[in-house]
Amino acid sequence: MVSPPFTNPNESQELLDYVFKRVQNPKDPLKLLIVGRAGSGKSTFIKKLFERIEGVIEALNLASRNTAADETGGQTVFKKFHIDFRNIRQVLETACTHYPKIGLVVLDEISLFYPALVDVLDKLLGKINKAVGKMFGDVHIIMVGDILQLPAPNNALMYKWKGFLGFQIRMLSTNFRQASDVDFGQRLDRWAVGSVAKDDMKFIQDRCVAKDPRTIYEEVGEFYKTQEWDPVESLILTSSRKDAIKFNRAVLNARGIQEVFETDAILHKTEPNDPKLPVTYKPVENPITLVIGVGAQLLFTQDTFEQTNQHKFKRGTVGEVLSFEFDEDQICTITIEIEGYGAMTFDRILTKAHIIKGGTECMAIFNFRSGIATTFNQAQGRTLKNVMIDTSNGYLYPAQFYCGASRVRASNALHFTYLPERDMSSLESVINPDPGAINELQRWKDYWRRVELPSDVPNTDEEDEKKKKKGSQSNTE
Repeated sequence: MVSPPFTNPNESQELLDYVFKRVQNPKDPLKLLIVGRAGSGKSTFIKKLFERIEGVIEALNLASRNTAADETGGQTVFKKFHIDFRNIRQVLETACTHYPKIGLVVLDEISLFYPALVDVLDKLLGKINKAVGKMFGDVHIIMVGDILQLPAPNNALMYKWKGFLGFQIRMLSTNFRQASDVDFGQRLDRWAVGSVAKDDMKFIQDRCVAKDPRTIYEEVGEFYKTQEWDPVESLILTSSRKDAIKFNRAVLNARGIQEVFETDAILHKTEPNDPKLPVTYKPVENPITLVIGVGAQLLFTQDTFEQTNQHKFKRGTVGEVLSFEFDEDQICTITIEIEGYGAMTFDRILTKAHIIKGGTECMAIFNFRSGIATTFNQAQGRTLKNVMIDTSNGYLYPAQFYCGASRVRASNALHFTYLPERDMSSLESVINPDPGAINELQRWKDYWRRVELPSDVPNTDEEDEKKKKKGSQSNTE
C-alpha cells in the first residue's frame, strides 16, 4: 500500500528552483512527472513556474479539460493545437509554421490525458522543433497530476503509458488544501488508497442529507435551497449525467421553479435547402444537457458574445434565465439576467457548417452549463466551497469518491445524499479506489529515479517498510 505522504514545507520552493535551473539548459531535456494528492499545491506550482520563466523560455501550459486549464491559466491541448483525431496529419504538417520554437511544455491533470493523445503531442513537438524521432522534440516536458483521481472518460489509463519509463518523478508531500482540518486530510490519504476505518461509517452517516430512500431528491432539493449554496462553487457530484439532471430538477423544484425543460448544449443542426421542410436537430455523442427554467442559473463555459455582438461575457460568468424560445423541440434562444448588464439574449452559435445532400449541416452550441449538479469528472482539478456526493446507489466507480471528497478544504463542507447499506463491505464499494493506479504508484515509488531536494527528510513509513524487508530477507537466509 502507498503510505500517506510526510510534510516538507520547503518542498514547493525547492522544486521550483530545481526546475527553473534545469529548463535553462536545452542540451539536457528535463522529463519530469510531478504527482501529488489533491490539495498538494500542484496548480500553485504551475502558476509560480510560469511567472518565473516568463521571458526566459518559450513555454506552453496545456490541459486536456477546460476546468483544469482554468485553474492554472492554461489552454486545452485540443484548443491550442486544434487537435482532432480526424485531422492529425494536417496538424502535424502545419504546426511548425504557426508556433515559435517551444522550450518547455507542462501537461496538467495528467490522469485525464490518455496515451494516444500524448503520443500525438510527442510527434507534434518533434515536428515543431525539427527533432522528429526525439522524445517530445527534445523539449523540456513536465507532467503534473494525481493518478489516484479519475482517468480520461474513454478509460484509456494514462498511468499505463510506456513513455513514463524515461521520466524522473517527484512525489509531493505537503497537503495545503486540507491543512486546517488534519483529521479530514488523513481520511483523504486513506481513502485514496482504499483504506477504510470503522469510524468512516459514522463520518459519512452524519453527513447524509436524506433520511428516507423514497424521498432522496426532495430532501436534497430542500437542503440545497436552505443552505443557499452558490450553484457554481457548491456542487452535487454524481456518477451519471441522468442522475445530475434529476438533482438539478429537484433543486429547481425546491426553489419554486416547476416548469423545467431539458436541452442539449451541443446539437447537430440540419437546415434543408427547401424552405418548406423543417429544421432538424440530432444529439451529439456524450451530450451535455442543460436543465432550464425561468429563474434557473447558467454558467458560461466559454467567452461568449450576446445576440447583438456588443457585449462579450467571460467564461465563469453566471446569469439567471428570464425566458427562452424553441425551434422545433429544442431551445434555440435564451435570455439571461446578468449582473451589471440586465437582460442579455443568446442564440446558439453555429460552427463547422458544411454542405450535405439537400441542405447544410452544422453544430449548434450554447456555451453554458447548469450549476447545482454535475458528474465527478467535471469537477476534477477544482477547489469547491461545498460538495455533496451522491452515494444513494450504494456504490461508486473507481476513484470517484476520493476525487469528489478532496474538492473541499474541510469536512464540514462535505455532504452525502444517502447511504443505503450500513456495513463495511458496502462502505468499501462506495469509497472504491482504483487498484491499478495504487499498484502503479507503488511501483514508481520503488523503482523510478526520484528528484531529491535539499530539505527532504526520511519518510518514517518508508523506512519502516525497508527495515521489514531487510528483516524478512535475514530470516530467510
